[in-house]
Amino acid sequence: MNSIELIRLALDLPNNWEVMAIKFSGEDSQTLHISACYTRKNTFVYENGSEAEINSFIDRSFRYKSLFQLPCYIHCSVPQFRDENNKIRQVKTPWSHH
Repeated sequence: MNSIELIRLALDLPNNWEVMAIKFSGEDSQTLHISACYTRKNTFVYENGSEAEINSFIDRSFRYKSLFQLPCYIHCSVPQFRDENNKIRQVKTPWSHH
């Protein structure tokens, strides 16, 4: 198992998210930075199975709970789509509840 697979398991990512890279930085390399991406490039699927077209992506960084006793940050481009009321929404990231 490589380090990207280990981080993917630690984050418990669903199939539509992928870890692209990991990097240690800061004093004595004590901060973990994870680059992730949304793998569905064209559509967002609601819980009820209906789909919405992804219009754009917005770069975001999230402070995640510590992994392996290291401060952790996740960087990604979060998809945006128009909901059924024509409002722009962001795809909820799987780590945003932490």
